[in-house]
Amino acid sequence: MRKDLIVFVVVLVFGASLRLVGLTRGHSDFALQNGGEMFYTFHPDEETLLRAALQLDSLSAPPLTAYGTFPMLVARAVLESYGLFFYAGELTLDNAPARPAIFVLARLLSIAFSLGLLVLVFWVGRAYFGLWSGALAAFWLASAPLAIQQGHFYTVDGVFAFLVFAALACSLRALHTQEMRAFVGAGLLIGLAAATRLNGALFGVALAAVYVGKDAVADPRALWVRIRRPELWVTALVALAVLFVLEPYLVTDSALMRRALDSGDFAYSLQIARGEVLRPWTLVDVHTTPYLHFWTHLLPQSVGWPLAGLFIVGALYALWHRRWPTTLLLVWCVLYFFSIGGLHTKHVRYLLPMLPALALLAAIFCVEGWRWLQAVEQSKLFWLRWPGILVVGGVLFYTAAYGTAFARIYTVEDARLQAARWIYANVPAGSTIAVENGGFSLGEFVDRDAYKKAHINSGRLFGTRGYLLCEAGRQYLYSRVRDADYIAVADVNRHVQYTAVPEMYPVLASFYAKLLAGELGFKVVQHVKTYAEWGRWRFADEKSEPSLYGFDHPGVWILQRTPAMDEMWSDWKDQLYTNAHCADASLFEIAAMRAGDLVGTRAKIREVRQQYKDFSLAALIEADILQKADAAGATEALGDYSRGYLDPALSAQYIPWAAATSLLLLDLSDLSLSALVDGANKRAYLRPEQRDQMADGYASMAHLLAKQGYNDLATDIYRLAAVVDARAEFCNELADLAMQDGRDQEALSWWQTSLALDATQMPIYRLAGKVAYRLKDYGPAFEYLGKAVELDPLLEAQQKVADFNALAQEAQRVGLSEWAVWLWQRSLALDGQQVGVKVLLRAARGE
Repeated sequence: MRKDLIVFVVVLVFGASLRLVGLTRGHSDFALQNGGEMFYTFHPDEETLLRAALQLDSLSAPPLTAYGTFPMLVARAVLESYGLFFYAGELTLDNAPARPAIFVLARLLSIAFSLGLLVLVFWVGRAYFGLWSGALAAFWLASAPLAIQQGHFYTVDGVFAFLVFAALACSLRALHTQEMRAFVGAGLLIGLAAATRLNGALFGVALAAVYVGKDAVADPRALWVRIRRPELWVTALVALAVLFVLEPYLVTDSALMRRALDSGDFAYSLQIARGEVLRPWTLVDVHTTPYLHFWTHLLPQSVGWPLAGLFIVGALYALWHRRWPTTLLLVWCVLYFFSIGGLHTKHVRYLLPMLPALALLAAIFCVEGWRWLQAVEQSKLFWLRWPGILVVGGVLFYTAAYGTAFARIYTVEDARLQAARWIYANVPAGSTIAVENGGFSLGEFVDRDAYKKAHINSGRLFGTRGYLLCEAGRQYLYSRVRDADYIAVADVNRHVQYTAVPEMYPVLASFYAKLLAGELGFKVVQHVKTYAEWGRWRFADEKSEPSLYGFDHPGVWILQRTPAMDEMWSDWKDQLYTNAHCADASLFEIAAMRAGDLVGTRAKIREVRQQYKDFSLAALIEADILQKADAAGATEALGDYSRGYLDPALSAQYIPWAAATSLLLLDLSDLSLSALVDGANKRAYLRPEQRDQMADGYASMAHLLAKQGYNDLATDIYRLAAVVDARAEFCNELADLAMQDGRDQEALSWWQTSLALDATQMPIYRLAGKVAYRLKDYGPAFEYLGKAVELDPLLEAQQKVADFNALAQEAQRVGLSEWAVWLWQRSLALDGQQVGVKVLLRAARGE
């Protein structure tokens, strides 16, 4: 017993040391605002879960359904207890003083679950397979980089892995002792696992399969005896009861599970996981092989390739040497892997619930193999003993080194903070720094008053795939970085994703590849990257699944502008024109043919649609050609064009902008305007924020056209923008365009509409008043000019009095006594001692 305790303590201390390191990581003296210190977080899922926990007011209507309520409840209980006894302030993530405590407590909770899992693995291994099986399995799990990483962040994965293995431990006891309380305990834990992630219910299936089939091989009649016994049904009822108590909405409001508005919804998350909806972070999975990719790539990244190989051998050994305890481990792994292996999204963390079982199976193989070799000492196979020792020892050494190296990452400041320090120390104040959007962006780390920030926002191009010419995408990206002095990007944020699918996003893939190669007019001046290192041994991970290094040690590049930028972007334009994944060359040819050879144009557009099946813009051009030729098929082509509005992977609000921008490049202005009209007609199907974004897209086009002198087309587009989202700013732009073309009356009309939408615009009152006066529309003129004086924050009171009086005298001169009275009244409201004004006012009133 003493030896058991010593071994257990050694393994547990080793595991705890690798998980406790970097507990307060993110607490930094590098504060972006107001000096002092700040606490930075780098795991979006962790923040989402904790925010949901703090917002959870009702189990019937949780803040999100992508995850179960149990992890939220546990976190909420811990945080509420802390707030009750130790913290008097507001315990929210938006309260900066409270953030460090919230995240450190959550991380301690995650470490507790992770260490609890080690304890369970050791106990199960020791109880059913011997001390050294438990010790080996626990040591491997303690050393696994994936388990170490998940122990550093409070996410559902660590909680789920603990609950599932706890259910397994309880189930093993139930199968061994046949005690009802053990079955009840198993049902309770299965219910908690399902209330963390719904596929936790699969463990109930695994238990049922092993329980029912345990004696059925020897005696088929035992199958029906087992099915009729109450233990299994009690387990199921307890699990369901726990699940429905913690997640009553599964019964009372099942529509919540079908809602698919954002990634916090279960249905939407499921669509992403299945690949029905592509998101930028799932692009790396496009070319991966279902099921196989987990074993050939993700498992070696999770635990190291030597242990991954041993896991496979251990599973095969258990399959060959079947016993009911190992069968339960195997059946759980098979059922769970079946639920995740075929998904489009293949995150490395999906493997965590399998690691304890695989570690046990590998440990059992090693220990029983050693015992077998000991038993055949006189056999010719005895020579395998020392190679076996070397292999297992090598796996132990490599795994321990890999885990220790990975844990050392948490002793180093995050690369994004290192990059921010470098920027502050080396980039001149007033510089413009372009940053990306996304979960791993450097945006929040360079938002100092000393710098201007430009957003690359590649999501606009991602959300308009199939509607934007490559050249239009190039021009958009140029507009985002042309004024930038520096660019700051993280490899795991967008670079890795887009370069994985150049055939789908040729512009973005080329942009990131060329940018970092120094071929777009920016050169790398700083690269920050932390590696898992042990002595001189470096575990490179650039080709790993992004989430394995994105949360804690991404690579960051800072690039500086060079004088050759414009020349390089021009060269890139020529390269994109001949890019096999871009339809530009073919569509420019079609646009040139469109006015004459309709027969040849129809044949060419069909070729393009066959070659670029996902390029929906070609369908709109085909529909236009078919309509002009009075041929059948135009309606079907329009349907193909409009299909993107219903695709949840695309940004419907930007499709008109993308199509119209591309069509303008093709010199198809009439078709471009038609695309914008079509988009405006679909505005009723968009959410308010989407309508705002659609209108912004229209306005950006109109602004660019106006700068280029295309006032008529810009006017038409601004009108459409005002239809999509009635804004004063659009009316003002329309008024300016009308003024430029000498249409003063129309300009005045637009300013009147603008002021009706926003009555606080002092400059517009002044402009409208002057134009109205010039048009001799005196009533509105004096009203607007008087309002301008009243609202002008730069005028002193005495100056306002003088201006009101001057306007009143002018109104009196042109015979508008009522407006003179109105203006003198405002003058007297500011200075009631004006005797002369009072006399004029009485005279104007006829008193």
